[in-house]
Amino acid sequence: MRRYWIRIAVGAVLVFVVGMGLIAAVHHGVLRAKTLAHSTEPVDIPLAMLPFQVDGSKLGTLRGIEFTRSAPDDVTGMRVSVRLSDSGKAKLLDGCVLAIGSANVQSDARSLGFRCLRGGDSSLAGLKRFGEVVLQPGGVVLSVMVPRDR
Repeated sequence: MRRYWIRIAVGAVLVFVVGMGLIAAVHHGVLRAKTLAHSTEPVDIPLAMLPFQVDGSKLGTLRGIEFTRSAPDDVTGMRVSVRLSDSGKAKLLDGCVLAIGSANVQSDARSLGFRCLRGGDSSLAGLKRFGEVVLQPGGVVLSVMVPRDR
């Protein structure tokens, strides 16, 4: 009978310790989120399985996005990490400047990707640099442009 009560006591202590550990972890996570929300630290968002599309063609998958900030409510740029499905696809983007969305705002799925603009493209006039896309493998870096009014 004594063994029975010892097992109950050990189980109760174990449940208490695990519960307190979970509570502490949740409190730490909430505190970290609040601190990050009120700071100028970059916000890193890991991603998986989201397609990286340029001009409607899937070239790979997004691995993560890092937003840089100059103030808690002021996003100043972004860095997107991309894993290409084929290293030869980086050559397709040689000389490209990427703009977010498609040329036609009314389009459906293409508006979620990027479009490739070349040096002589007249649409570059109304755009400003907002960040970069890093293609892996190869480490190729492409500029990301957004409309000047954003």
